[in-house]
Amino acid sequence: MVYEIPENLQAKFQKNFGKLEKSDFPAHFSLPSEALHSRADLTQLIAKPGDGARRLALSMMAPAKKVIWISQSWNLYAPLLWKIAEENKIQLLGLELTDKKRLRSLWRTLLEARVFDGWILDGLRLHTSEGLFLQKLTRLHPLKVLVLDERPHLFCHRRAHLTLNHHHYRLLWTKGGSEEKNLPRFSPSPLLQIFKEKSSDLCLS
Repeated sequence: MVYEIPENLQAKFQKNFGKLEKSDFPAHFSLPSEALHSRADLTQLIAKPGDGARRLALSMMAPAKKVIWISQSWNLYAPLLWKIAEENKIQLLGLELTDKKRLRSLWRTLLEARVFDGWILDGLRLHTSEGLFLQKLTRLHPLKVLVLDERPHLFCHRRAHLTLNHHHYRLLWTKGGSEEKNLPRFSPSPLLQIFKEKSSDLCLS
């Protein structure tokens, strides 16, 4: 099931981060207490605009199933994003955070609510102090946190670089498990499938 943010909840998020409580979230978003037993995983995906980081982000969120996507400028193509979330069996909530000064308060509120097991921090350009605060705040919580940004952050446990290369995504891990380092992974871009379909149509015509 994919959940789109209702207007009343969006207004609460936008205007009153500090006073949100668990009761402000839909009941079907609540996490079972047995799911909260391990530490946070902070992963960073580095990519330039247009290289496909947002398209692949949700596929990297396993095992998280209830994800909040936080961006300063919510200009993503939402129908496609929600379709990808549905394909990955993720309940997705999108949040536009225009006032970055409220970011730490929002993080605290989300942890206290115990609703989401995955956070995507999209293009927030986190400072070192913000990153270290995030690392310390989440260290005892079973969260999957994915940071999308163009420059590396030392506070993340794992880091991967994504590039679009000849209609394929090239993912290279540069920080993380030893089995992941220096082993680029390639996956086809949706553009490749479009070109294949066009080519097939021309052959049939």
